[in-house]
Amino acid sequence: MDSLAGLLVLGAAAYFRRARGLPLKPVVFGARPLPFNPPKRGRGKVWRILFLLMVAYLTSGSASKWVEDVFGLSELNVALGRAVQVLAGHLVWVLLGVGILKTQAGEGGDKPFFGKKSVWMKSSWNTYWLWWAIGGYYVSSLAFHVADTVNQVVLPASAFEVDSVVTQMINPEGNDVVAMLVGSLAPCVSAPWWEEVLYRGFLLPALYLFYPADVATLVSAVIFAAHHMSMSGMIPLTTLGYLWAVLYLLSGNLLVPIAIHSLWNSRVFLGSLLGI
Repeated sequence: MDSLAGLLVLGAAAYFRRARGLPLKPVVFGARPLPFNPPKRGRGKVWRILFLLMVAYLTSGSASKWVEDVFGLSELNVALGRAVQVLAGHLVWVLLGVGILKTQAGEGGDKPFFGKKSVWMKSSWNTYWLWWAIGGYYVSSLAFHVADTVNQVVLPASAFEVDSVVTQMINPEGNDVVAMLVGSLAPCVSAPWWEEVLYRGFLLPALYLFYPADVATLVSAVIFAAHHMSMSGMIPLTTLGYLWAVLYLLSGNLLVPIAIHSLWNSRVFLGSLLGI
């Protein structure tokens, strides 16, 4: 149904564009201002920021193990203990990452990384971002379905037999509802915001300093998929990463991919909970 709705959204968009005398396919690159304009002199510090982010990410994994030892998560059942541990590690990663971007990518009060004056990303509540998000979600469903079909053909069956941590949280042992709810907090609430800030808000503009916008968009999508460390998800996640970046460029509003990302992850968890 979601994929069918995606087709309807594309059809409606094509109809209204034709009615307004616009080409059916919007021009993404080169025809409109980009929602970011990082300083060219920022090339040098991009590598430092990437290194610090990598250290922060690795540190967050150690922090989750520390939380397990300090708070005695071993006394919880397997599913709930894993969910709390993953949530703790994720929150540490977000806090460290936000601190790095705020202090290293920003340039004081005139050009902060976050906020209305940011040259790295743009977001605004006073736009039609909600309509972009709803339509973008259904188009994402269609794109994912096509990419996943290709995925099934290209990859061997053995690639889909390995359960990831996310899969285990979506389908916890004993169908533990509490574990599922705790496990959904990061993917459905904080991760969509943080991953869009990281990949579309920072990495995309950072790559733009080195590559043309179209190449930077594709590379950021591949890195977004690779970060999820799932061979079976590389093609679908690269497709989603690219589409969400394009929607960001077209709308000029980071709230659009954030909302789509949150809807997407929530649909996965809610579908598992309700068995749909």
